[in-house]
Amino acid sequence: MKIKNLYLFLIFLLLWACAIRESTNNTTETSEITTNVKIINQISIPCDTLPYNFEYSSILKKDNELYFVGLDESTNALYFYSITSQKFSYKIQKSKEGSDKVIIKDFYIHTQDSIFLLDHYGKKVQLIDSKGKIINNLKFKNEQNRNVVEALSSKRMAFFGKSNRMILPSFVEIEDTKNEFYEHGFSSLFAMTKDSLLLLTEIGRYPKEYIPIENSYYYSTYPDMIKYGHKLILNFSNHHTLFTIDMENKMNKIIEWKSNYLKEDFERLSLDNDIQQASNYISTNGFYTRITVDEETETLYRIVKHTQPLKNVEGKLNQYLECGFSIIYGKLDEPNPKEVLLEKGKYVPYVVHSIGNNQLLISLENPFNPNNEENKLQFEIIELK
Repeated sequence: MKIKNLYLFLIFLLLWACAIRESTNNTTETSEITTNVKIINQISIPCDTLPYNFEYSSILKKDNELYFVGLDESTNALYFYSITSQKFSYKIQKSKEGSDKVIIKDFYIHTQDSIFLLDHYGKKVQLIDSKGKIINNLKFKNEQNRNVVEALSSKRMAFFGKSNRMILPSFVEIEDTKNEFYEHGFSSLFAMTKDSLLLLTEIGRYPKEYIPIENSYYYSTYPDMIKYGHKLILNFSNHHTLFTIDMENKMNKIIEWKSNYLKEDFERLSLDNDIQQASNYISTNGFYTRITVDEETETLYRIVKHTQPLKNVEGKLNQYLECGFSIIYGKLDEPNPKEVLLEKGKYVPYVVHSIGNNQLLISLENPFNPNNEENKLQFEIIELK
């Protein structure tokens, strides 16, 4: 029996090695592949009728308690789940009517008592504390000429307290299939005064590779952005290089972090695509999805979606979360970071947050995870070695 088990194990190792070799074919390796994912803790929070799928989420540390905070747009509320106690704690419910109404489209946690709420279509930003008390209603002082503020899941808000500068997601009202679209910034910089936001400039620029060529383009254009010190780190989904941008709108390359599971060149989508073609493009192609940073240890994590066939062996369309994912991680100046392959069909890798001490909080709410439990919000706290 032991010999048989050993034989099966050796076959498994051989097949796994072949799979890795096939997935990395035609790629330029810049990261060291590792399989060391240490599970620190498993989190299971009963939620019954409470929401558990959130497009926008963050974490909050307060009074030695760690909270997962999710925005549920249908109820116009922020839900606070205690990771420490593994239970629902409370919610901040905002009114959709009246003088203090705000329809939350995005939020940014600056400190435990400074939470910014972005109103629908960028009409205002409301500042509240962690219990929902209104501190200020910030209205836009001048007209937005070209870039219109609106929440997008791939771009987030950021506030720089020392300079009272705020960066909000925005877009120019031009189709991203047009070359002119790429001549404009992808965010707007504001100065925060006592009760208003003064538009200073649009910021950011796209890498030259993003300009449409030969009737094709990169479908997912907006970068994922995260605050780090006095700058923002930019993660473009179809670019191996990471960038930074500062308050003077100076954009610089910092380092190339290429995944071993992605080819050197990214696939493009036809400019005259339809909805189904765009959906297939997102489902099948590999690209970079998110970044998160541990400021305590200066460790950056870059989430990678892998390519997958359009259909499975049964001839059915593969879904987005059926594909493989990995995480590239290391110091910001590390030219050869590590890359860990995540268990397929287990996690929701775009719901991942650094919680300090080289640990990540990552969602288990993958519909293809056979261990999912109904009416529970589930996470793992993991450490990558």
